[in-house]
Amino acid sequence: MPRTLPVHRALHTVLTQIVNDPRVTVTAEPDVDAYEHLPMVIFAATSDGRIANADLALGESWAVAVSVCAKTNRAAEEIAASVAYFMADLQDHYPVIRDGAQQLCSVAYADVVSLPDRAPVTATVAKDVAQYNGSFRVLLTP
Repeated sequence: MPRTLPVHRALHTVLTQIVNDPRVTVTAEPDVDAYEHLPMVIFAATSDGRIANADLALGESWAVAVSVCAKTNRAAEEIAASVAYFMADLQDHYPVIRDGAQQLCSVAYADVVSLPDRAPVTATVAKDVAQYNGSFRVLLTP
């Protein structure tokens, strides 16, 4: 579990840069009752294991789930489209993920598993929230 902390920090950093809006909350640990924090981007990363490739021997494959919640469908859709665009080619847009001067990791490859799609049920208790869920595969190297 501890090795997920640097990955979560890197994903938080890059998603914050992708969204590029201080009004949007980016979090890995949402408060599901936090209607006042909308819009928000919720993400989770799960390791798919080490990469069995000589050049990327120190790397690891990660499944990244992203949910975008907003008070209107249009707002959620716009944020989800931005996230999908940048996450699909993450290695081209953010080959190295940095937090200030510190390099957190490098992105060797990224791909869309499923494009963000409107969810019929939201992660929040509010019924008037639009949510889009998407998933990505990201190969990270130190």
